[in-house]
Amino acid sequence: MLFASISLAAPPKPSYPRLSLPKRDTISPILVTATIVPTVTSQATTTTSSVVSSINSAQSPIATIPVPVPEPKAGVYVCEDINWGGKCEHKFSPLGSSDADCTLLAGTESSIGPDIGFYCEFYTNAYCRKLMNNGSDFLGIYYPGTADLRSTAKGNMNDRFYSYICLNMLS
Repeated sequence: MLFASISLAAPPKPSYPRLSLPKRDTISPILVTATIVPTVTSQATTTTSSVVSSINSAQSPIATIPVPVPEPKAGVYVCEDINWGGKCEHKFSPLGSSDADCTLLAGTESSIGPDIGFYCEFYTNAYCRKLMNNGSDFLGIYYPGTADLRSTAKGNMNDRFYSYICLNMLS
């Protein structure tokens, strides 16, 4: 009779490379990629596996840096001819009702339409002011606008506007 002696032993624990990172208060957010390759060696074979891990964070320092934010602008589509014909332009103007927000027009507009979410007042003067007691020197317009300024609630306003202001109706 033949006897064999077999001894089974657990394979050694895999060893991982140690990553040395600075203390938390000195870390600046960056993209970090680490590759960890554990290797297990036994008497018969060698096994290698690979694990890749990524940490993705912002590319800016922790300190707060002021970033310029563009002022919101109102969009107004204007055309020289009725029914959105002739030379057209998509104008952008500051929001508000102060003198600094007043935007000038050529006085040749026959179709006017503010962008969605804006209310604009168009004036027959270059000052963005209601000068007439009866309100006949301005027209308030919402999206989609007026394709024919010859027939508005205030009569013929075709080629009569020289300035406007816009307000955001969504905020």
